[in-house]
Order: sequence, then C-alpha cells, then structure tokens
Amino acid sequence: MPISANTPSEVAALLERARRQFVLGCADYDNFVDCIATAFKAIEALLHLCAGAGPGKRETLGPLITRSQREGLLTDHEFAYLNMFVRHFRNKLAHPKGPIAFTPGMSDEMLVGCHRFVAQFSDRHVSRFDRPCPPG
Repeated sequence: MPISANTPSEVAALLERARRQFVLGCADYDNFVDCIATAFKAIEALLHLCAGAGPGKRETLGPLITRSQREGLLTDHEFAYLNMFVRHFRNKLAHPKGPIAFTPGMSDEMLVGCHRFVAQFSDRHVSRFDRPCPPG
C-alpha cells in the first residue's frame, strides 16, 4: 500500500488500523467492509486537518471535499474521486439500507486507492500539518 512519512500521525494510525482490519477479513468477512469505513475516516481526518472549519467545529466529509476543492487543495481528478466515489461509498456505509458486503478484491482496490490519495495529498501539503508522522 502506498504510504508517506508526511502523513499526519492520527491519519497514519487510522490507515494502519484499516490494513489490520483487511488482514482480519479472512477470519471475519465484515472486516472487508469495516476496513474501508476506517480508510474513509482517515481521508476525512486528513481533509479536516488541511481545510477544516477550525478548532471545535467539525465538518462532515461532503463539505470538507467542497472546501478543499474551493481552496485549491485538490486536483480535478482527486475532487472527482472524493466527490463521486469516496463520498458515495462512505454514505452507503454510514447509512446502510441493508447488509453490505465487499469481496476481498473490492476491498483491496478501495483500500489501495485511499492509501494512494492520502500519501499523495500528504506529500503535496506537508507544510499545512503541525506534525507529520515519523518515517518507517
């Protein structure tokens, strides 16, 4: 999975948790869904660190994506990925209308995509973070 030493520690911790959940999917299939929900939380936390409304105010993923785009933090491709894919599936996971299941292959592709976005975004915007996570 793509990772970056410039990723803030709290975001890196969420991605590490998502990877552990994915590995545990072989024992409990629900972990293939849970790992994606955790990876989406990592993206939300990353955007909040860069484009959040400020201390004490918590924005949800949709407004954070819009704010990030408006502030020029996202490429057009990243905006499309976050707005059409991440937001769509995050809302499906947060507000399910029935059981949700992902195959290992689906979860792997989604998890790699989340890691890639976080790594690339973190590398481009490292100056906005107070404390990147230590290398390794």
